[in-house]
Amino acid sequence: AQQLLKSAQADENQSAFASNILDQVDVATNRLGDFIAYAKPAELDFAYTSLAVIFKRIDSLMQDEVTNAGINLECNTTDIEINCDQQKLLQVLINLVINAKQNCAKACIIELRSGVRNNNAFIQVKDNGAGISAELLPDIFSPYTSTNEGGSGLGLAIVKRIVQAHGWSISVESEPGVMTTFTIEGIQYRM
Repeated sequence: AQQLLKSAQADENQSAFASNILDQVDVATNRLGDFIAYAKPAELDFAYTSLAVIFKRIDSLMQDEVTNAGINLECNTTDIEINCDQQKLLQVLINLVINAKQNCAKACIIELRSGVRNNNAFIQVKDNGAGISAELLPDIFSPYTSTNEGGSGLGLAIVKRIVQAHGWSISVESEPGVMTTFTIEGIQYRM
């Protein structure tokens, strides 16, 4: 399909067909990656990491994608360090931002923020998008549960598994048509 797309002799229909094949291969590859990530237990490499650095990476990695969708991404953090596996935490936050983006319309705001309460740090990903129905909310972290058509239903299950492997907890609060907030709590920190 890639060679057909590069071919100068391919007509418009052939190019569209080849492009469609490549898109479907990308979807299948992403789903396979989700299945592998869910099946494989999270092995963590703990180190103290600045939340400000993590949030800057998320902003750098995701800003173009959300901006192109007409969505604003706001990152607000306190300057603390948490003991975590930086790559796994990035995976968690990217999954939550992507999930929010998929459930938002243009002019939506996704806010990534952190703070300290009850002697622990917390991280929240909040959006003012479509929300999650009350019927789906209790199962939102269960495998194969998805609010997105064509989704694998593993993204939030993977998020929960990684969060729990860190010894933290994750919860969700949602009001359909108004907002959704995912909160990760119980995070040990240092200034």
